[in-house]
Amino acid sequence: MLEDTIRSAMDEGVAVENMEFDGEVLEGAELARAEFFRTSLMGVDLSRCDIGGLRVSEGCAELRGLKISAGQAAVLAGPLGVELI
Repeated sequence: MLEDTIRSAMDEGVAVENMEFDGEVLEGAELARAEFFRTSLMGVDLSRCDIGGLRVSEGCAELRGLKISAGQAAVLAGPLGVELI
């Protein structure tokens, strides 16, 4: 149900704001254009989703506790100002 809500939002280009997730696991969701503002992703597993271009607030607080793969971490590193060597 939650996954359907998020998929619908992304298809329509709607930002997800002020939502609460409870350790959800999303599989195969296309979140490349997703905007999560003031929505904690703590405990949410997006390791099997496309999160390239994921947008969050300036402080990136939404990402705290997010579960992602090593490859996804590399994708998020650049926008967070992290230099991988």
